[in-house]
Amino acid sequence: MEAKELLAKLEEKLEQCESRCDGPHLVVLDKGFVFHGNLVPPAKPGDTYLLTNCVNVRRWSKGGFGGLSLGAKTAEAVLDASANLAFKERAMIFACPTPGDWRTR
Repeated sequence: MEAKELLAKLEEKLEQCESRCDGPHLVVLDKGFVFHGNLVPPAKPGDTYLLTNCVNVRRWSKGGFGGLSLGAKTAEAVLDASANLAFKERAMIFACPTPGDWRTR
């Protein structure tokens, strides 16, 4: 495989990964902060991620993180209103996609 073909395949895979990054996510940031909202990936490498329509997950009492990823209500999560967040990739420990109705599940 030539370098151009390989580069084209890598760029295609990167676009596929980035397209799956948007939408509702639980985002774990450094210092232990957990937020839920619509994750918008950066427009170009080095830019900031944006989390819109978000809430801070202050605590939850059932099901561990796996239970929380399935739904806030069943995990008995306490959610606090939050402004939109912008953060660098280095601040994100990981992000977990969630169902669209996560807050009421």
